[in-house]
Amino acid sequence: MEENLLIIHPRDADRVPTDIAALTGVLTEIGFIGDSFEFNGQSHYKPGNQFLQLITFLGCSPVVSLGEPGATGKEFCHIHIGETSEGPTAYYGSNTKPPRCPSCGYREKEWYTTLDAWNAAKSNYLWQCPKCNKRYPLPVLKWRQSAGFCRFTIMIWGMVIDLKLCVGC
Repeated sequence: MEENLLIIHPRDADRVPTDIAALTGVLTEIGFIGDSFEFNGQSHYKPGNQFLQLITFLGCSPVVSLGEPGATGKEFCHIHIGETSEGPTAYYGSNTKPPRCPSCGYREKEWYTTLDAWNAAKSNYLWQCPKCNKRYPLPVLKWRQSAGFCRFTIMIWGMVIDLKLCVGC
């Protein structure tokens, strides 16, 4: 079973916060995150008292399960503030749409293969558009907010959205 995740990350794939403890403090202060708890060997947070006022979930009847870990099943809303990685990591899912060339709009249907090549070469890899022949790093392609590349994430679990029902909403 796939997990439902919303992944928040900096727009710049190489940007990382300089002080994660200070970021966590600010997120606590504004009510985005609440009490911490251990989940799968990592520190996670319950949603804070302002969580639903600070982030909006749109679409076809999204459900944000504000239950308790272990008491309300697998899907419960919780937040993980990640650590920084040495280089950008690709994040994508089964609902990832084919990216488009920033210059001509060509749709890369074989993006899984392209992603394998990028994973092997990381920052040295440049994708070449078969239509206009321009070359770009993968993070620059237009992923339509269904994939991302970054060294730091804030992951939010527990949104239940049936994407098959939302096509064309």
